[in-house]
Amino acid sequence: MANVSIEPEELLQLLGRTQDDPALAALVSKVSPPCEVGTDPQFNQIWYTSLRGGISILVMDDIVQGIHLYSEMRTSRGTWSQYPHPLPYGMQFGMSKATIIERCGAPHIGTGVKWGTYRLGEHGMRVGYDQDRLVTLALIWKGSSLLS
Repeated sequence: MANVSIEPEELLQLLGRTQDDPALAALVSKVSPPCEVGTDPQFNQIWYTSLRGGISILVMDDIVQGIHLYSEMRTSRGTWSQYPHPLPYGMQFGMSKATIIERCGAPHIGTGVKWGTYRLGEHGMRVGYDQDRLVTLALIWKGSSLLS
């Protein structure tokens, strides 16, 4: 489904939904190239991941806990292509740490050196930096242990 846009609000509305919610299947069907599904039974996790689509969706304990968006980069999981859709909260890959702190304030969790976690509205946002530039953005469900 190339050239199908994913709006930031679709991502935010998916947080906290159950794995069998049709909204999850609808969003996953828009990701191009398609997501691969991986599991980690030890932690009761399912990952929907598209390295070339720049997105990874975490379902843990049957709830969508987080959505990770990547710029073009290498990680231990592989080489990511940049997520090609608009980012939530007006963020943009490459945005400076100073600009993010100016917009969002000091992070609620984390030092802000390599990453920072913010509570914004209903949910949370974790930003990752490389050379003081935004390279990863994770949306976190308000009920997730990832926010504590």
